Amino acid sequence: MNPHFPPILEIAAVFMAELLFGFGYNTWVAWAQEKGLWHVSTSVIVGVVGTFSIYTGAWWNNQFSGWQATLLLLGCFSFSGVPMVIGSMHRSAESHKRRPWPTSARHAREDALFELHGLAGQIETAANKNEITPGFLPTITNRIYYVIGTLKSVP
Repeated sequence: MNPHFPPILEIAAVFMAELLFGFGYNTWVAWAQEKGLWHVSTSVIVGVVGTFSIYTGAWWNNQFSGWQATLLLLGCFSFSGVPMVIGSMHRSAESHKRRPWPTSARHAREDALFELHGLAGQIETAANKNEITPGFLPTITNRIYYVIGTLKSVP
């Protein structure tokens, strides 16, 4: 047993191994999630096992105090986890990009926009001519309900 803290170069080498593991594992997780091979929770479990494996393999014969082991593990998880956090944020941002609407939804949207544009023009014209009367409002209300119905028809 070795009861002392490891030398700084040894710690740096282990942290570098953790960082390389993090980059490699992030690349593999991105591929696996794209292919639908496993869920995010599975990748977390495997990543933790990988991080602990590097720590354990490097310091198998060492005996550390609680605070020493905590600091070393914190470093290991930081170095292996940063590439995963950055990769996860990137994948999340990519998955929330705007996508084209399905054909039926796109047609309903276009119909609603066309109707609203015409309605706005009709209201503007009537207002400029001072022709907005109580009899004018039911027609406008009916057309608004038409637009609502068009948008509700989208699955």
